[in-house]
Amino acid sequence: MNGKRKIVSGFLSFMLLASTICVAAEKKSGWKEIKKKHFIIYYVNDREFAQRVGSKAEGYYTKIGKDLGFTRRDNFWLWDNRAKIYIYSSRESFIKASGAPVWAAGKANPKQRLIATYQGSKRFIDSVLPHEMTHLIFMEFIGFKKSIPLWLNEGVAQWEDFSRRDDILSFVKVIFTKGRLIPLAQLVNLDVRKVDDAGIALVFYAQSVSVVDFMITKYGADRFRKFCGQLRDEKSVDEALQFTYPKEVSTIETLEKSWHGYLKDGR
Repeated sequence: MNGKRKIVSGFLSFMLLASTICVAAEKKSGWKEIKKKHFIIYYVNDREFAQRVGSKAEGYYTKIGKDLGFTRRDNFWLWDNRAKIYIYSSRESFIKASGAPVWAAGKANPKQRLIATYQGSKRFIDSVLPHEMTHLIFMEFIGFKKSIPLWLNEGVAQWEDFSRRDDILSFVKVIFTKGRLIPLAQLVNLDVRKVDDAGIALVFYAQSVSVVDFMITKYGADRFRKFCGQLRDEKSVDEALQFTYPKEVSTIETLEKSWHGYLKDGR
């Protein structure tokens, strides 16, 4: 099934793309730059592509913040704090400089607020860029020293991958009808990086997106931000649910029941 293969490929790619790395730059003299409000785009010779990346990044920045209900400080990603996007002249130079696997369309270093790709990568603009930007924004909100639940971190980033969201959510509805979902009590504690079964990994990532979609769509971005803020303050998932959704989904069990109803009734 082509749709399933596409989802599998995308999820397995992002498992590595989301890792914290240090992206090496080409010789400084080789870079040209375009300065946007929240980004500095470094490129070698394709200014048109760099302009597209910069414009898309600014649009994603606004949408991601609005979607997730995250408030912004006045100097967030401004001036010297702007995020940097390096666009290498070829896939080969990108792979060589960053150490990325050959199939990768981009790599990110959240702590350095840096993303790298190569010119002409269509998958980067439509899929990888919003995904990695969400990781950066989300991790800055939570705090780099905090332990972010993996299902939430990846679920949020995948949810903001606008090009594949509908395919993923449709896939979850299919496996829901087949009774193949992972119980939420297991999902929230599962470290999928240690799972060898690709099928389980696929369900984990897709299901995480669906739960995030349910929480934001059903109860709103502002309350979702409050939920994430509770986790940032080192509350457990149950404690964060009890604080944020005391009358609706105050436990993992009630969250799961309501989410299943959401899947059954249709999104």
